[in-house]
Amino acid sequence: METNGKGLDKAESLASLLCGEFCNREQAFENPPLYAHIIVRIRPAQNAGRLALLLEQCYAIEQRSPYRIRVLIPALQGDQLIIENHTLCDAKRFWGATIDPKKTHEVNQSDCIRLNGCTYNVSETEQGFKGTVEPGCKCLIERKQMKTYLKSEFLLNGSTMITTDSGHCLNTHERVWGGLAGPFRFKKTKDYSDELIL
Repeated sequence: METNGKGLDKAESLASLLCGEFCNREQAFENPPLYAHIIVRIRPAQNAGRLALLLEQCYAIEQRSPYRIRVLIPALQGDQLIIENHTLCDAKRFWGATIDPKKTHEVNQSDCIRLNGCTYNVSETEQGFKGTVEPGCKCLIERKQMKTYLKSEFLLNGSTMITTDSGHCLNTHERVWGGLAGPFRFKKTKDYSDELIL
């Protein structure tokens, strides 16, 4: 796969496709009871690593108050393509950084805390990439004062990102949240891949 006229390795190609603004406006407007209007912005934060990306996920009406903020680091681990998933020690300090890209340069490696059990294993498809959170039921998320483990997957190409997330009971493995209405379908509305320094 080539991007911006450069021959890129798999991790670089994945990072390049991830860089952008994604929105599920059509899906949300067609079925508002089931789908909130969500924006996902992903921009390079290369002071945290050569391919480090800052992700902010927010409701369209609260774009400077993300409900999810992460640092993603695509990498090759032997032959396996992965995305390391990190939280931030003072996440609120970086709210809105993907709107103001100068703030993404303030994210450093020391701000990042790797989320154990939350790495995505990624494979290439004909048009892009498919990722699934690593097996083992160890990516823990607390919702409504209950600990759950995350099942998550995505499909990514040059124009869309489709995601499915659900939380499951640690003991019974029953679904506790997410996944009932089907996947979220995001269209890429802006491309930030030119901000990557490869």
